[in-house]
Amino acid sequence: MNIEMEKILLNQIVERKRELFTVEDNIIIPDVKPDILAIVTTSPNLYVYRKELVNGKIKIDGGIQVDTLYISDDENNHTRALHNSIDFSKTIDIESSNYNNLNFSCELNVKNVEPKILNGRKLSIKINIEYSIIIYSNKETQFIKSINDMENIQRINELINVSAIKSRGETICSAKDTISVENSLADILCYNISIINREEKISYNKLLSKADCFVNLLYLTEDELLRETSAKIPLMGFIDMPGISEGELIQTSYEIRNIDIKPDNVNNNAISIDVEYSIASNTFEEKTLDLIQDLYSPEEEITLSQERVILEQNRKSISDSCNICEKINISDAKENKIYIANVTRNNISDKVSDNFITYEGNISVDFIFESINTGRLELRNQSFDFKHDVQIDGLVRNTEVNTNIEINRSELKVLSDGSEELNVELCFKVDTFCQTTVNLINNVKVEENNSNSKRTSLVIYFVKEGDTLWKIAKKFKTTIDEIADVNSIDDLDKLNVGNQLFIPRHVSTKTY
Repeated sequence: MNIEMEKILLNQIVERKRELFTVEDNIIIPDVKPDILAIVTTSPNLYVYRKELVNGKIKIDGGIQVDTLYISDDENNHTRALHNSIDFSKTIDIESSNYNNLNFSCELNVKNVEPKILNGRKLSIKINIEYSIIIYSNKETQFIKSINDMENIQRINELINVSAIKSRGETICSAKDTISVENSLADILCYNISIINREEKISYNKLLSKADCFVNLLYLTEDELLRETSAKIPLMGFIDMPGISEGELIQTSYEIRNIDIKPDNVNNNAISIDVEYSIASNTFEEKTLDLIQDLYSPEEEITLSQERVILEQNRKSISDSCNICEKINISDAKENKIYIANVTRNNISDKVSDNFITYEGNISVDFIFESINTGRLELRNQSFDFKHDVQIDGLVRNTEVNTNIEINRSELKVLSDGSEELNVELCFKVDTFCQTTVNLINNVKVEENNSNSKRTSLVIYFVKEGDTLWKIAKKFKTTIDEIADVNSIDDLDKLNVGNQLFIPRHVSTKTY
């Protein structure tokens, strides 16, 4: 017996976790800074420099760059800023630690920051972070593709389309630049970082990942004026992906590893930007497997060893955007000058229907402005609801959906009536796939069938519920064609319960 084997790398989701955890720290005001009278806003930027799965636990090490904008407790009530990096380490227990070859994806988002003034020289900062983890079991499995050199073997095969993971890779790269500002720089107040204009190209077993790191900054001039500037910095990295080829599905994610944004050491009217990223990519290939579902021989006793596995099918990766436009009118803003400090997304839900995913939620925006009434910087928060449909042809209700939503762009435009319009672009990275459970035959044992008769015989059989010609033929060690011929059956897929069938017993002609 000549057996041909085939291998497939299974990528099965074995666990999902989504929870909140809290990072807390106390911040001491540096001696060069004045006391705090009131906090205007706190702006967080999260980074992760290590994620690993060790001894059945996931460990995440990172930090939050927290910029605190405050009103000083002096006679002029100047605007000042604090810049602090708060490190954290989070260990997460998982239930799927008994699986082999585990891999995982992890997304972290800052939900909110709760600052509190303890005294004029000390702040308490509490940051709530949500993590969303998907754990995969990656297992290379062998199965029997074909059996040759066996006479009169009966088999059922089925063509199964699968989305098989092919390769993984990761690289580290940085977005670096120095940008000039028009006015004399006193301090950087806060900033927002996003990735835009993503692009992937395949070349010589490498994936070239290109994007722009967009940084929007608020800063303070020496004459106490609030100003805004931005920078679009190219980001590029090569990821080794052995065997990668055109037409394969590519899923790429960007994660900030470190942030260093500060006044330039050389030029007093410039800002130095250095944002380090981890770029990770997975590739998937569509394969058609000709799987043996069952087999037997009228002449030998065949024992099958099977493994029940879950396969992914019809995997797709879709990028879509939602533009939120809202008119903003803060009547007490001096000269109608309004700036965006923070944009966060909240309470987002998704509903899967045929060919569509509907997302509903809201964005929360912190606006900073100088008040006509108080002469100070003030903060105003506004929330805006949105609803957005992402169309994915072939999507059905039981499709698995993983969504990553990023804020690509947030800006204010001055309208003809003097008011301002908020424009926020949300980018939806949607991965979908279906799952099917199949039996893979991974071993076959063949023994002589001593029970076979050496004479022809017929058995009368009455069709029962759930019977198929395959099941009946296998049970009586005959073939479907022989049963159909004796009983003049034209439609091999149609059997009526209670019908009488004549079953020819197979006559063995093999000499042992």
